[in-house]
Amino acid sequence: MAKYRVLQKSFIGNSMVEEGAVIEYDGIPHDNLEPIDKAAKAAVKESEKSDVDDVERLKLAAAGGEPSSLDSKPAAEQTSELA
Repeated sequence: MAKYRVLQKSFIGNSMVEEGAVIEYDGIPHDNLEPIDKAAKAAVKESEKSDVDDVERLKLAAAGGEPSSLDSKPAAEQTSELA
């Protein structure tokens, strides 16, 4: 299991954990946890990748689900091309 240092007093796994404590945690790591072993560093990297993927999916959904509408042209220019 991944090991982390708790950066601020946090509620983790149904317990209050004090700042500075070292814990084993198999959930999704957040800003309050500092990875201290390879497993934790890999979990943080995977979590960050997942966050980027989520942002891309949200952009796609907000743009009406069409990847072509995610280009850098202002909305007014995109609309005029369709007319």
